[in-house]
Amino acid sequence: MREAYAVEISMDSGFSPLLRSQIKFYYKSNPVDLAITSPVKFRHFRFRLEDTSFYKVKCKIRDSRDLREHLIKKAPLDVYYSTACWLNPHVLGSRVEKDVLKNLMISCDLAFDIDRGGKLKLEDARQQAIRMNEFLKSKGISVRYSAFSGSKGFHVVSDDPWNDEITEENPRKRESKAIERRKRIVQEAKEKGIVFDEKVTVDTRRIIRLPGTINSKTGSICTVLSKKELESDIYEILKLARRHAISAPKIPLRRRVREMTHDFIMGKIPGLKADWE
Repeated sequence: MREAYAVEISMDSGFSPLLRSQIKFYYKSNPVDLAITSPVKFRHFRFRLEDTSFYKVKCKIRDSRDLREHLIKKAPLDVYYSTACWLNPHVLGSRVEKDVLKNLMISCDLAFDIDRGGKLKLEDARQQAIRMNEFLKSKGISVRYSAFSGSKGFHVVSDDPWNDEITEENPRKRESKAIERRKRIVQEAKEKGIVFDEKVTVDTRRIIRLPGTINSKTGSICTVLSKKELESDIYEILKLARRHAISAPKIPLRRRVREMTHDFIMGKIPGLKADWE
C-alpha cells in the first residue's frame, strides 16, 4: 500500500531540526525488525522525506543495521518497502521504462490493503481484515502477518503462493503472469464480500508501509498484530500502536498548528530530550 499523504509540514523556526532529532532518536532506540520482510536483500525501500518528496534507497538493504543507518541519516517521515522481491531492488524503475528488462522479479507477496473510508469505519476495516485472514486460510494460503498501519487501516500479507510455479524467464511476461494470478484471487475475495483496495494486491511494483516505522499522519507505529490482537477491541489496537510509539514524534499539520514552540513539542513527546538541547 502506498500511503503517500500530501501532508504540509510546518518548517517555521526551530521545528525542522527538532523534528529530525526526534525521528533519529526513535530509530536509534527502536531497531526495525525485518524478519517479516525476508528476504530483505531483495526488497526495494523508499522513504518520504520532510519536504514530502520520495527517496529511493540506492543500495541493497541486507539487515536491520543497514536500514538503521539510512533511517538515522535521512530521518524520513514515512518508510515503505516493496511487496515484490527483485534481483536488483536498489535500481528498480517503473514498468514503462525502457530498461525494464534489466531487472527481474523473483517473487511477489500477496498483499491486501484494507482502509476505512466512505461508510467503512476503522472497526469495520478490522472486521474485514479478520475476514481476509479466514478467506486466505480457506484457500490454503498462510498469512505471514497482519498489521495496523498506524492510521486508517490494516495490511494482510502472505508469501507468494505461486512462487514454485514461476518458470517464465522474460521479466515483462513474468510480471504479467503474476498480475493475472492476483486478479483471479482478488475477484474471489470480492465475491465473498470482502472490502479492500484491489489495486494494491495486483500491482507487482507496489510499496507498502514497513511495520515498526512511524506513520507521520498520526505519530503511531505501523504495528504487527497477533491473531488475538487483531480480534481484540479496536481501541486496544490503537493503544497498542501508541504504546510502541511513546517516543515517536507526532507530525503536525500547518493548518492545525501555526506556531510550534519548544515547550509545546516536548510536551507532546514525553521522555524525550532534543539532541541540541
